[in-house]
Amino acid sequence: MGTYATVLLGKYELGSSIKNEIDTLILQLFRSSDKKIFLNSKDLPDDLSSYDEILEELENGVIAYIANASDLKDRLDILGFDFNTCKLVFHEWYKEEVKWMRHLYEESFKKQSFANEYLAEIELLDTITYEKWVSAVKTILNENLRSYKLKEFDEFDDLYKGTLIKILLKDEWFNFPGGNSFVVLRLILEDSSLGNNLIYDLTQLVDAGYYDADKDFVEYSIELETQSIDFAKTIILTEGKFDAWVLKNSLYLLYPHLSDYYTFMEFENSKFSGGVGSLVNIVKAFIGSGILNNTIAIFDNDTASESALRSLSNLTIPKNISILKLPELDLLKEYPTVGPTGNVLANVSCKY
Repeated sequence: MGTYATVLLGKYELGSSIKNEIDTLILQLFRSSDKKIFLNSKDLPDDLSSYDEILEELENGVIAYIANASDLKDRLDILGFDFNTCKLVFHEWYKEEVKWMRHLYEESFKKQSFANEYLAEIELLDTITYEKWVSAVKTILNENLRSYKLKEFDEFDDLYKGTLIKILLKDEWFNFPGGNSFVVLRLILEDSSLGNNLIYDLTQLVDAGYYDADKDFVEYSIELETQSIDFAKTIILTEGKFDAWVLKNSLYLLYPHLSDYYTFMEFENSKFSGGVGSLVNIVKAFIGSGILNNTIAIFDNDTASESALRSLSNLTIPKNISILKLPELDLLKEYPTVGPTGNVLANVSCKY
């Protein structure tokens, strides 16, 4: 017997981790502040009510990371798992799955007793669409139909025989062929009616003594994933420390659930002088060194920056580096200022 960390969408169990281990991939969708510890029943959310009767037996309580659907969509989007991309991946992976299943059918299964049933599954998947898939997922969630992998649902065999629902119930994560849980989640979350909290329940692992209750599992998973550039923070470069300060704090105020996915140029400790020329040199250095982190270089909206951007126009900019310029805002074209001649309206959106 082993213990597992489980991924829940609301109360529904989508899947579980490897025995006695955490899933460092799924933890990339959470931040340290998403960690919750419930020590008494009155605080226990409904999605974790299954612990209600045994909560007193758990020395460290119920331990889980919880994020809402809206935050998850945003986090998946900035990690590259936007809906349109995931929908394309969905169709490609099912196309490859059907091709592989047809090969198995011709080479190995054609004369087997289950050949007709297998062929029927192929035909179902050959005509699958996102709309058909999400409709089947809705039924599974609404009826709370568990994966057959849990070996508890033989009573559903006849009811859903020959349907897409039964195919999706064959394994965790709705038996998705690509093996990437992020794609599954993003496709589900696009339908607002399925937008429940995502919960990563670590209670069993902690209760069994594999991990300490006070461990920051998100930071731990980031350390383990340091070799994976896919989950490295996006670097934001600016001309000066005030620009960085404004953007960093604005990001935290407007999108606190995303702020930990970005890191800003540190001017104080590095003694970096700043300025448009220095920013150009950093961008060139990043290009020349082949840095793999996603990087956003933000230039001011003025004449000096225009000239600097022209100096970069002849370079081949890799896809992971974006060059942006602060926008010209109508609000700032006639903005109250105090100058040598007193109070005047000035265009502070850009400087030419």
